[in-house]
Amino acid sequence: MSEGPKRNHQRIALNLRAHVTLPGITLDTARVVDLSLGGVGVLTERSLPVGSRCNVIFRLTMPNGKLFTVTAVGKTMQCTFSGSQSGFKTGVSFVEVPEMSLAAIGQYIQDKNKPNR
Repeated sequence: MSEGPKRNHQRIALNLRAHVTLPGITLDTARVVDLSLGGVGVLTERSLPVGSRCNVIFRLTMPNGKLFTVTAVGKTMQCTFSGSQSGFKTGVSFVEVPEMSLAAIGQYIQDKNKPNR
């Protein structure tokens, strides 16, 4: 039995609207359910093909209160149905992330992990 890919980055739980596109598929109702410097977990109404490249766009509310739009290209690593979340949870590993988006993700995660939160 395979344990799946090992994660190299700490993930935080989220519930954010996202826009996910794959060749021939556009999902406007996707949600980001977890985030790390290495990728995102997205929840969708339909199963996504594993191994596909995809574009993921979502907004983070930064510590200063401003919105930052994260854009990234990723690869779908796994997709399983989640009855508790009523959708398909797909693990997306980042392949191409602009430096500004990566810096915003790092700052967001660091802020959410502060002890006074």
